[in-house]
Amino acid sequence: MRRSFYHLALVFTGLLFANFSCQDHVVPQKEAQIKTESRADLGTGVWNYRLSITDLGNVPITEYGIVYVTSALPAPLTPTVSDTKIIFPLITTLGLKTRPGLKPVGANIFYRAYAILENGSVVYGETNLED
Repeated sequence: MRRSFYHLALVFTGLLFANFSCQDHVVPQKEAQIKTESRADLGTGVWNYRLSITDLGNVPITEYGIVYVTSALPAPLTPTVSDTKIIFPLITTLGLKTRPGLKPVGANIFYRAYAILENGSVVYGETNLED
């Protein structure tokens, strides 16, 4: 009888400790990292737009590419996803991505890489200027 009581107390204590040690831990969201690469001129008004995905993070990418804005003035502008987009095919792996597209019309072209994440946030690369 006494032995059964000790086993029951041991099992109960083990279940009690297991219950409090199994807490759900929140995994912090880590956003993707992208880099704007220099474009390549393919001739006849066609550019090869380039970007690099350097870190995929743990929030899935739903869209990525290049955004650009043009200006007659050389004052720095920062393109966003509400400006003109060159959307790349959705193959999200690490490394260099390229996509040919028409050269924007304008004196000063500000462009940068972007990625829209599943949670609605947007990450950008640095802005480049072509004049």
